[in-house]
Amino acid sequence: SFYIGASYYTGEASQGVSNIDVSSTVAEVHAGFNASGFDIHGLYAINQIDDKNAATIDGNGYYINGSYSIGEWTPFAQYEAYTTDDTKDDITLTTVGINYNPTHNVVLKADYVLRDNRGKDDDRFELGIGWSF
Repeated sequence: SFYIGASYYTGEASQGVSNIDVSSTVAEVHAGFNASGFDIHGLYAINQIDDKNAATIDGNGYYINGSYSIGEWTPFAQYEAYTTDDTKDDITLTTVGINYNPTHNVVLKADYVLRDNRGKDDDRFELGIGWSF
């Protein structure tokens, strides 16, 4: 199956404080495809915080994720890049890992992340557990 969606929000963000004039805009588009255990999906998002008395802050980012389920096991890979300041380079992450689902509502996760924090490597090995109830 294939899906696509998007969302957009813009509005005043000063929370009723009279001497602050701040607005915020967030927008995103996402899409995905899955069939026969194969899944690929991604997302692109932007944000802007505009303070009339100070600087505007822009940010954006995206990711793409692919996986293939083999019984209880799901190996995956993901690439993502984002910035919170358009004047700086992106922070990028490349993740490879595997999920194990011993039951339908429990997942055990292991992955390795290659993280480039604007020229500084910050790689890591991660373990996790998740469950829904």
